Amino acid sequence: DQEAQDPLGLKRTAAPTINDPSAFITPQAVPAAALRANTRVSRSNRQIGINVEHTINENNSINLISYIGHRDNLQFLSTSSTLTTGRASQIARDFWGSELNWTNKGELFSRAYSVTAGITYGSMHDDRMDISATAGVMDAINTTNLNRSEANIATNSDKFIQAQWSALENVDLHAGVRRTKVNLKVEDNLFDSSNSGKFKNGTGAVTHEKTTPVIGAVWKVTPALNLYTNYGKGFETPTFIEAAYSDTSGSGPNLNLKPSTSDNYEIGLKSFVLDNTRLNLAVFRSNTENEIVAISGIPYAVYKNAGKTKREGIEVSAESQLDHNIGLYAAYTYLNAKFDSAYTGNGGTVVPAGNYIPGTYRSQFYGEVSWKAPSIGFSTAFEGRYNSKVYVDDVNSDSAPSYSVFNLRAGFKQNIKNWSISEYARIENLFDKDYIGSVRVNDTNSRFFEPAAGRNWLMGLNVSYRL
Repeated sequence: DQEAQDPLGLKRTAAPTINDPSAFITPQAVPAAALRANTRVSRSNRQIGINVEHTINENNSINLISYIGHRDNLQFLSTSSTLTTGRASQIARDFWGSELNWTNKGELFSRAYSVTAGITYGSMHDDRMDISATAGVMDAINTTNLNRSEANIATNSDKFIQAQWSALENVDLHAGVRRTKVNLKVEDNLFDSSNSGKFKNGTGAVTHEKTTPVIGAVWKVTPALNLYTNYGKGFETPTFIEAAYSDTSGSGPNLNLKPSTSDNYEIGLKSFVLDNTRLNLAVFRSNTENEIVAISGIPYAVYKNAGKTKREGIEVSAESQLDHNIGLYAAYTYLNAKFDSAYTGNGGTVVPAGNYIPGTYRSQFYGEVSWKAPSIGFSTAFEGRYNSKVYVDDVNSDSAPSYSVFNLRAGFKQNIKNWSISEYARIENLFDKDYIGSVRVNDTNSRFFEPAAGRNWLMGLNVSYRL
């Protein structure tokens, strides 16, 4: 269960006003529109699942995973910078899914192998309503105030098989293939008497299907050094949020959106460079076609396919265990994410090839120094995190600056017979730094910037019992 106010985003402005405070001058302020419309969100989620594993014999086993749940989401939005007018968007979701897979292990030409095959099915049914609101209070439900009343139904069915084989004493091969079928269906319940007796927003359905393979190899050069390489295809269908509207007037659905597809490459190594130090390194590249991007947000968010994008970079991490139970860990990611072809965005603006994909950090670093006292079950760590600047829109008109923040964590753990108990606490943003923690990509109001929370803390308790 979650109840949260929505402070909206802030602008970059040298002359802030009550309607448009500056993210960089008054980062704890909110636009007056958020107060007038009482923008906020309420969420509740209930779900239960089961995972049953059964060993048939020493070579074969089956696994059944199943879950069911319900989720409610109610969000109040502002539609004016000077008035109390707004909207209430409500979604009630029922969802369930299941997977059944079979694993067979044995030897092929005296070399160990493992094969897993399975099927999955998932279903989601959203009852969606969008209605006018005033000062954060939902208007009376009638045909005048209702903007949307519809059911969004999605199902997916997948069949997959994956295998690994130790082809040589020091070479492992793996491969897999997955067949995915996704159905999206919209049932409009909003009757429009002024439109020749037709439903206002329209009913429709679309099916997306794709087969995605993957193949790779691991070369165990020495007991302390492994090299690996992978190639695979990706497939990402539009979500109902992305397909909700075909234009900014609220018409919909936009079932002409195509799935984005990608070719993904990776090579890397895993090595013990010293007895107490482990190093991981990966170089990757992903080429995507039909990237789905937002092109407008007033008053409804509209998405389109943008063409080609490219993501390439390096990930490196190192972990070392020192004397006196002191640990060091560091990880760095370099990501070069750009549009690889030009496309026409909001208002006819051309986004040229070579622009950075907004919302992606070019450099990210995480490091920590940890210490443990095993005799009393205590552990603690001092963490540091750095993110480089990030662009806010496809045309790269502005960016949020880089930042560094530090955190502190500590906890105890006890094992009492069959019980495992742990208590933990964290202090985030230890030095109470003002920084932009995230951006609202392509926000049409230019309220791109979301200041992060100041110093904050949390405490928790975990209890588990094993038979």
